[in-house]
Amino acid sequence: MLICLGFSGGVKAATPAPSASVPPSARRPVALCFDREGTRLFVANRNKGSVSVIDVRQRQVVAEYPVGKGLADLVSLPDGTSWLALDQEENAILLLEERHDSLTAVSRQPVKLDPVKLVLTPDGSTCIVASRLGRSVTFFSRGRTPTVTQSTLSLTRSIDLPFSPRDMVLVRDGSTLVVADAFGGKLALINVPEGRLLAVHSLPAHNIRGLALTPDGDSLLLAHQELNPDARAIQDDIQWGALLSNKVRVLKLDPLLELQPDAQSPRTAKTDQVIDLGRFSGDPSALVCDRKGRVILALAGVDQVVTGLDYSHLEIRTGSGKRPTAIALDAEELLGYVADTLDDTVSVFEMKTGKRLAQIPLGPSREPSLAERGERLFYDARLSRGGWMSCQSCHTDGHSNGLNVDTVGDGGYGAPKRVPSLFGTSQTGPWGWTGRNDRLDEQVHQSTVTTVQGVWPTESEVAEISAFLQTLSLPRIPPVAPSKAASAQRGQSLFEANCASCHAKPEYTSPHLHDVGLADEVGQRRFNPPSLRGVQYRAPLLHDGRAKTLDAVFREHRHPRDTPWSDEEITDILNFLESL
Repeated sequence: MLICLGFSGGVKAATPAPSASVPPSARRPVALCFDREGTRLFVANRNKGSVSVIDVRQRQVVAEYPVGKGLADLVSLPDGTSWLALDQEENAILLLEERHDSLTAVSRQPVKLDPVKLVLTPDGSTCIVASRLGRSVTFFSRGRTPTVTQSTLSLTRSIDLPFSPRDMVLVRDGSTLVVADAFGGKLALINVPEGRLLAVHSLPAHNIRGLALTPDGDSLLLAHQELNPDARAIQDDIQWGALLSNKVRVLKLDPLLELQPDAQSPRTAKTDQVIDLGRFSGDPSALVCDRKGRVILALAGVDQVVTGLDYSHLEIRTGSGKRPTAIALDAEELLGYVADTLDDTVSVFEMKTGKRLAQIPLGPSREPSLAERGERLFYDARLSRGGWMSCQSCHTDGHSNGLNVDTVGDGGYGAPKRVPSLFGTSQTGPWGWTGRNDRLDEQVHQSTVTTVQGVWPTESEVAEISAFLQTLSLPRIPPVAPSKAASAQRGQSLFEANCASCHAKPEYTSPHLHDVGLADEVGQRRFNPPSLRGVQYRAPLLHDGRAKTLDAVFREHRHPRDTPWSDEEITDILNFLESL
């Protein structure tokens, strides 16, 4: 199916001409890549599961192809007629071919839960998929025949990781894969030819969203955020960036690759340089370094793009569309194309000057819904004092960065609490670790005023953010494997006997505070039990993150109330919890 379009783009976003064949809808562009000739830019749309095609000379969309349900990434293949796309909604990798002036999915291969990123080896023979909630990377091999068919894309191996991956980059001529943590600050090194996990390093970082090599191949650039565990969510700590800051970190590759600690015991990676991006730099996202060392960086939380002659001179700031998240350079590296995810546009920037030359709409616009307006606010760092952070900065992609932060959400300061996931949050009141708010809108108002210390929100803004939070559903939980069914059944009986008074069906929580034998730094012992639905995706655990894994909750911390679990009982209850 081909949708023909005829839109024009200028420096400011233009309103496309109405089209009966293209109803207004939210596309949400998240990935960009050029064709082999460099004359067309292909855009992956998350919400529509479509690929838009832009004629870069005319700077307008010329076609849109529905290929999936919810795309997360897109890369072009060396043959010039094929593309690979990730369908995050369907947990699949798609092989796309141009046939008869159309782009068609000719093959779909299943991948582990929540695929978000893919990379190709230099020769194009292997593609690697990062599955975020699936906590793995999967290798697929491609045949060398001129035409890619279903038989030439096959699974070769899958590697489990001790964290949720997102961004990836190949280094050392494609022999080593660096995989970044989607939520926290871990980096994994994988031997590509052997398909072997070499090491896991850790950084004082979270929300790593940009990975790029310097032209000499000696250093790795990372755009990320950093949360200070010793700061508090008070005006001064937020206003001066003491609580949360936005940075570009430079890592020398040789020390990173030579030090290969135990893969299950992360070590701190040596940092060569850290560039603090300063005020109004919330949520840095995509980062690209060209062959001359020039850098273009998207600041998704403040709707800006930063360019510079090198990573030490990120000096030119230019306004972009709403929430810039992906960047592609043209073949000559004169222009940078940026996906404005919440504007449904692509902006064009001149690398030399940083000037925005055009903003290309992907389709007809319409008035955003209540939840869509809330989505914009959720990702807007300008709601915070100084523009350092947005809701996304801690509740990454609606989930959690897994860190502790000292807010007044529990009634005072001095006892940092783990950032809770927002998946399914509309069904799990009351809110806050001490259950202070009985209504979701009350929690939203309190967080805006006291956690990010921003401008007092209007009633409509609170309603909009609350509406967006109600759209954050739990991921689809894979069914229990037949080999674990009996164990999970035994685990359910154990759970109902030991845990169900605090974590009751159907959401596996309760509206009351409970003392389960844990205390925080100020003596608080009664806590609001979090929902256990999707708990397998929520490490670390307990109110202060003291349990690094779900297993540790029972084996090390003997939760609840020093329960003496046997090894078999722990296995059974874990199999049950992983089914929720």
